[in-house]
Amino acid sequence: MNTPFICLRCQTCLRPVRRFSSSSRLLDARPATGPKPAPNIKHIRDHAGLYAQNCLDRNYTALAEYPSRIQSLADEAARLQRSLNAPRSKIKHVQKAIARLATSKEEQDNYKNEALAALHREAKQLKDASQALTDRREACLQQIQQLALALPNLTAPETPVGDTPRVRDYINYNPHSPPPYVSSPEPARNHVAIGTALGLLDFASAATSTGWGWYYLTNEGALLEQALVQYALRVAMRRGWKPVAPPSLVYSYIAEACGFQPRDAQQRAAHLGHRAARA
Repeated sequence: MNTPFICLRCQTCLRPVRRFSSSSRLLDARPATGPKPAPNIKHIRDHAGLYAQNCLDRNYTALAEYPSRIQSLADEAARLQRSLNAPRSKIKHVQKAIARLATSKEEQDNYKNEALAALHREAKQLKDASQALTDRREACLQQIQQLALALPNLTAPETPVGDTPRVRDYINYNPHSPPPYVSSPEPARNHVAIGTALGLLDFASAATSTGWGWYYLTNEGALLEQALVQYALRVAMRRGWKPVAPPSLVYSYIAEACGFQPRDAQQRAAHLGHRAARA
């Protein structure tokens, strides 16, 4: 049986392709039961200066004005909510008046119809005014949510702020007051010399594959790393923690609900999609 000829371009188009993209717009539709991002808008509103400075410290300069805008929109939404009280109260009074007049048997038909028509017009005007205020308030709340979701998380207290490094502690010893054995003439006391001599570190291979200063852990060195991981997990389990190995992929709305916020155009997540086959 002869196979029909298909040009290379058509073969490429017909072949199923899995697309890797860094675009943040490739978002999965969130189901009704899916988690939603819930920023602490009250905290942002009450501490706008803190969030604005955090944007500057984390190099989100374009977002530094968002906290103050959230404050302004929240104040406007509160004013609109208070403004809704009057028309809503009037609507209830008009509706009661319409009900009383409609069930009244003492009024003449002509007067009754004119009065009902006037009350219905008033009720419509009040409802239109109330709906306009409600729509504007909903728009404010929606914009507040969008601005709050765009803000980066606050910096942890343990994270240094600014360009000046802050020394928290030294590994092994303080170089300004080293222990006596450091000045010993015996040179083979550092971890590089010991690890290389015992066959635990391979700097030559790592220099070829990765660069100078990197190393492969080999033999018992690799086993020691795994042993330390197991030890840490067991300690965590003894203290009530539950180890979990999650899937490598999650829905994009799950990552969004967790507060993951890539920096500007730089993405830290790969989005997978399937391109429809073309005939």
